[in-house]
Amino acid sequence: MKQRITSAADDLGLTQESRDEYKQQLSWMFAKGCAIFGAKVAAKLFRDQAKTTPPTPARGKRRPPPRKRKGPHDPEGDRFLLQLWNTASKGKGKRSFAQMALKNHAVKMGGNVRRQDKIQVDSMVRRLNRIIRRAAKVRQLGTR
Repeated sequence: MKQRITSAADDLGLTQESRDEYKQQLSWMFAKGCAIFGAKVAAKLFRDQAKTTPPTPARGKRRPPPRKRKGPHDPEGDRFLLQLWNTASKGKGKRSFAQMALKNHAVKMGGNVRRQDKIQVDSMVRRLNRIIRRAAKVRQLGTR
């Protein structure tokens, strides 16, 4: 049993009349091309056009990445965090201190700390750095 090859015209549901009309339009276009450019150049143009793939539809502009939004500043919370750092950080690094401070909030799943908790630890370390720098500036201003 031989399988019939279907064409795009069959997929689109075009009638034989519309196919014949399109063939006639193409032959007219080719005849115009021959009259303007000559038979060889017109044939080359038609072949080159048939080889090219149709242009892909242009996608819209890429959406810009979300901007970081600074959260509200909490001076009282910063002061408490600095006091906790000064009293509880004897011989510990900032990262281990932040992990200890966030331990009550950490959710462990199968012994692994979730990625979100790593982000919170990094955030607390950055916050500590900012508070310590600010406190050092205040101390320098007070000594002058």
